[in-house]
Amino acid sequence: MTTDVDPLARLDGALRNARRVSHPAVARAVRDEAEVELEDVARGLAEAKGKAILCGDADGANRLLAAELAAKGALREVQMWSALEGGRPEEAWNLLVEAQNLAASAARIDEVAGYSHDVNYRLAVEAVAFPPQIYMSTGMIVQEAECSICGSQYDECEHVKGRAYSGAMCTRVITRGDLLEVSIVDEPSDKRCRVTTVDGIDTLTLLPNRHDGEDVENRSAG
Repeated sequence: MTTDVDPLARLDGALRNARRVSHPAVARAVRDEAEVELEDVARGLAEAKGKAILCGDADGANRLLAAELAAKGALREVQMWSALEGGRPEEAWNLLVEAQNLAASAARIDEVAGYSHDVNYRLAVEAVAFPPQIYMSTGMIVQEAECSICGSQYDECEHVKGRAYSGAMCTRVITRGDLLEVSIVDEPSDKRCRVTTVDGIDTLTLLPNRHDGEDVENRSAG
C-alpha cells in the first residue's frame, strides 16, 4: 500500500517502529506488520529517487538513496529476529550482516541523517545475538576491474567506490584477477565469509554440524 505522503517523512516513523519491534520477545505478527511497512516505505523512496534522477537532481537522488538503504537495513534487522525465531541461524546472520552494510552505506552517503547510529546498534546486536565468528579474507592481484557507474576501467575514471552518484552507489566490479591466498582475519570486508565449522561444531549454534566429515569447513554464505 502506497500513499501520497512524503516518503522521507514516512521513513522516520517506520525506523522508530522497526527499532521498537526488533526484539526476540515481540510477537511474530507484530514484526510482520513492521516488515510490510518498511517494504512499502522503501518502495516509495525508490520511486521518489527515480523521479529525482529524471529531474537531474543528483543531490536529492543521493539523499533518497541513503534513505532507501536505511529502510532496507531496518527491514533486514526485523527479518533477522524472525529468522532466529524460526530456527534459521545462518539466514539470520546473513540478514544482520546485510543490515549492517546497508546502514554503513546510508551513513556514508548522508552524513547528517544519523544513520551511523544504526551501524553501532547492529554491531551491538551482533555481539548479543551471535557467538564471536572467525572470518576469512582472500588476497588477490586485480588485473581488470570496471566501474559500475560508467562501465569504464575502474582506475581510468573519476568515480570512487562506496560513493553515490545521482542515486547510484559506485562499486568496483572485478572482472579478472589472480588469487594469492586466503587468510583468517579479524576485520573482513564481508562478514559472510567465515569459518562455519570447527572440530565438527557449528560456529553459530555450537551444535555438532551435519558436515561431520570435515574438521574445518570454510564457506562464503553470501
